[in-house]
Amino acid sequence: MSAYNNTITLVGRLGGDPQIEETAAGTVCNFSLAVNRRKKEGNETDWFRVEAWHDTARGVKSNLAKGDRIMLIGELRVQKAENGKIYTKIIAYQVGYLLNSKKEK
Repeated sequence: MSAYNNTITLVGRLGGDPQIEETAAGTVCNFSLAVNRRKKEGNETDWFRVEAWHDTARGVKSNLAKGDRIMLIGELRVQKAENGKIYTKIIAYQVGYLLNSKKEK
C-alpha cells in the first residue's frame, strides 16, 4: 500500500499558539488550524486539530504563532475519545510558513 493513500494538504491560519509536550514517544506539538472556505453567502471556517512530532514539532513551536498562515502536509486520522465521541485530527509531516501572505478579510 502506498503512503500517499491518506495524504491531506491544508492551507490556513493557526488558531492559537502551538503547545509542545515531551512524552515517552517523543516531542509532540498540538495546535489548531482554521481553514476558510468561500461561499456565496460569505466565508465558512473549518477547524482542524493538528499534531506534529519530533523535529517537525520543535520547528512549529519555535517558528510559528497564533495567526500565522501555514501550509501543511499530513495524514488524516479518525479516533474515538473515551466518552465515545469520534473526532478527526491531522498528523503533520511537513509544516511551512507562507511568506508574503495577507490576512484574509
